[in-house]
Amino acid sequence: MFSTVARCFLRISLSSRGDAGITVRKAGYKSRYSYDTLYPKSDFNVTDTRELSKEYYPPKEPSQELPETETQEEFNGYIPEGSLEFKYTLSGGPGGQHVNKVNSKVQAKFHINSADWIPAWIRPRLKEMEKSNITKDGYLLVSSDKTRKQYLNKADCLERIRKMIWTAGVPDPPPPSEAEIMKKLIKQMKANEVRIAEKRSQSLKKRNKASASVRFIQKKGF
Repeated sequence: MFSTVARCFLRISLSSRGDAGITVRKAGYKSRYSYDTLYPKSDFNVTDTRELSKEYYPPKEPSQELPETETQEEFNGYIPEGSLEFKYTLSGGPGGQHVNKVNSKVQAKFHINSADWIPAWIRPRLKEMEKSNITKDGYLLVSSDKTRKQYLNKADCLERIRKMIWTAGVPDPPPPSEAEIMKKLIKQMKANEVRIAEKRSQSLKKRNKASASVRFIQKKGF
């Protein structure tokens, strides 16, 4: 029992830091099969975790990280108050005398180049997509007379403007790769082959019908 206990003991190494006056204690379990017992002449200290980390976890080589791609600012749907100019007029269509008395039709407009609440990269796309609704001065015009209520038509104008901006804010899809182009080309070629084969089959059927009719007439002697 004593020999077993003698073989297994705790070795406590003391190391001190003179500047701070702090003593650090390291304890490790040591058996008769420990590295120091089996290889007494080795300089390797199994209790030193720094050496273990160097042995099994070598330092990683510095890698060149790719720069992060710039994310484009998106439109969040918020339209600041006072950024639009509204004009209210009489609404046409059926509705009796009430139509000619209430300015329920709403027209909203804003200057695209001056609209800093729209991301800068969306503005030229919006101008390109909404050419028919933009004046010579660069104002985007939107009108609504869907209902007989002025505030509902105003809300409809705002919603239509948001949809226009969101549509213009959808980025263009990336160009197809060479593999995709080749795959599409092969698919078209196969479709053409099938179409030509079907046409030839239909043509042969018509020829066979015509020849059969001729043979029948010749046989009957008409």
